[in-house]
Amino acid sequence: MKKFLKNYWFILCMLTGIVGGCLVGAFAPAFGGKIKFLGTLFINMMFCVVVPMVFCSIASAIANMKSVKRAGKIMGVTVATFLVTAAIAGVLMYIVCRIFPLVDGQYTIVEGKVGEALGFGDMIVNFFTKPDFMELLSRKAILPLIVAAVECNAGANNERLVEYSPYRFDDKQYGHFDGKGKDTLNWFVHEFKPYIDANYRTEPDRAHTFIGGSSMGGLMSLYALLQYSDVFGRAAALSPSLWVAPEALTALVGRCKLAPGTVLYMDYGSREMGNHDGMRKGFGEMCSRIFARGINLTARVVPGGNHSEASWEKQLPFVFHTLMYELD
Repeated sequence: MKKFLKNYWFILCMLTGIVGGCLVGAFAPAFGGKIKFLGTLFINMMFCVVVPMVFCSIASAIANMKSVKRAGKIMGVTVATFLVTAAIAGVLMYIVCRIFPLVDGQYTIVEGKVGEALGFGDMIVNFFTKPDFMELLSRKAILPLIVAAVECNAGANNERLVEYSPYRFDDKQYGHFDGKGKDTLNWFVHEFKPYIDANYRTEPDRAHTFIGGSSMGGLMSLYALLQYSDVFGRAAALSPSLWVAPEALTALVGRCKLAPGTVLYMDYGSREMGNHDGMRKGFGEMCSRIFARGINLTARVVPGGNHSEASWEKQLPFVFHTLMYELD
């Protein structure tokens, strides 16, 4: 029995997996959808292993040949076989498609819908594997992002509202705040960023320097993009606290000096529009002013979105699509 298991354990495991997959698909399809990414990971890794395995096998066999003439003959036969089989497959496919057209009769073109954000399993698959070996060598498969984050001040007196506001403001619930956001951002630009650039392999130019945040952090990110356009080329402002000082922010949008190619992602959740008076109108007006200044703006109202970390997390695929789009 031990000898049998030793010789056939892999086949038994494979058959068990096939039977288990069939049972899950038949009796618990919802659960099967949740663990689908595990199978996709396995298949992708198998595809990526095949190419180097075949290459190494052929290279090893050729290297062990004593006759160069024999190696050349085998190589010629191999190439000829590939060409002939490819030609036969092409001719057969052409004949089949002529006899059985893939598209026949009348059909209607339906406008596509924007897909949903990637789920956790899809993110895992895309992070670790690719469906083809050559995609592993693509620059698109290389993680080009270094994220440097500063912990938010969670003091009992709402110190974060002081640190993350470039303007003084009054809040009905929390009172008066002397905004120190300009000092915070000055530290970001002249101390924090230089430290990161000096200790990590970054691209320090503005085209590769982004800033992003939510709520008061979103306000700071928008302010940073406008005030320090020579430092930050792109920014993401999720649910930015535009209500803090709309007049001062509007004036900054009008007078700031912007470098070409500035990119901004900005959004609000539909369920947070009533948190402050005139938020929907203010958001629309701010977007219009920003757009008029030539900023490449992506603005969204998130259906069902609210003012929470959970809601902002779901927007990250949209954020990174905007920030990384067409980036060299």
